[in-house]
Amino acid sequence: MENAALLALVAAFCFALALILQQFGLRHMPVWRAPLYSIGGSVVLALVTAPVFVDFSRLDSRAVAIFAAVGCIFPVAVSILTVRGNEALGPAVSGAAANVTPLFAVLGAVFFLGERLSLAQAAGLALVVGGVAVLALRGGTANRQWPVWVLAYPLGAALVRGAIQPAIKTGLALWHEPLAAALIGYVTSLVVILVAVGARARREGPADRRGVAWFLAVGATNGTATLLLYAALGLGSIALVAPLVATYPLMAWGMSAMVLRGERLGPAAMAGVIVTVLGVVLLLAGRAEAQAPSREPPNPACAVKGNSSKKINERIYHVPGCYNYNDTIIEPSRGERWFCSEREAIEAGWRKALNCLRPPGPRAWLPSTAEGVPT
Repeated sequence: MENAALLALVAAFCFALALILQQFGLRHMPVWRAPLYSIGGSVVLALVTAPVFVDFSRLDSRAVAIFAAVGCIFPVAVSILTVRGNEALGPAVSGAAANVTPLFAVLGAVFFLGERLSLAQAAGLALVVGGVAVLALRGGTANRQWPVWVLAYPLGAALVRGAIQPAIKTGLALWHEPLAAALIGYVTSLVVILVAVGARARREGPADRRGVAWFLAVGATNGTATLLLYAALGLGSIALVAPLVATYPLMAWGMSAMVLRGERLGPAAMAGVIVTVLGVVLLLAGRAEAQAPSREPPNPACAVKGNSSKKINERIYHVPGCYNYNDTIIEPSRGERWFCSEREAIEAGWRKALNCLRPPGPRAWLPSTAEGVPT
């Protein structure tokens, strides 16, 4: 657990360092060109590490297609929005605003999945909204002021990160290789950015080598942070790792104060960053609690168990009274979920477990297929 915490903190440091490196790179390269090299740096790192850590023998073409489709949007859109936000807002503020992805994840779960907010999530939601409002209305540094609309850059990046998570989870359920998902997404995004700005880059001639070096370093640093995050999650729980990684805007603020002139935050902006980070930590803590495996429904009115069977690779649901209902554990991290009715489960693509359909009798408890085994 201590190793997981250490890796999470180092990942947070790398995410913060990437924001600082962007500031140096922007001194030698225009914003439109920067993502070409930052994504390229991530591709190089992924190509070097994937042959060592990825098990390609289990490759699933459906997962590859999903990861490639995601790559058309992520990380290319996030890279563009992050660089523009960093240029306009500075590392600490742009990092804090782009860090609110859990806000969109929680709101999506509430509005589309019918989940209820826990006390920690409600408090985190209020703090994030309040912190972003402070940044929007009172933000500024010694040499930097911004209009409210500029926050759309980092908030847009956070929204994209949240929007692509269900697709990535679907792909990982087919081929659980996060590094492979990252590699395919990076390569696809590199193709997208080449199509988008390649012709303009050729017209305007070679880029400044100093800018190229800085943004290659940005990509490698972000890629390293992602690898460390995956390693930390492999050793510890999401409840431990995610809140620690979410502190990276505070690290970015400390680094920028030390190495970047004119990036000292005013009291209001600093308060906004701190409140936003605290809100994100609470949202992550509450989300981790909601995603914890459980046998009992968080909402007694929604007691239908949507289970992804490991034995037959099919989504089946159990209602109270079914054989193994009490033993079946729902793991949201695997795409499993609770339903409020059988109709809702069927419409979502689940079918009823066969051992729920068997008529009562002296041998009714015997499962006829592998789905009788609780997962």
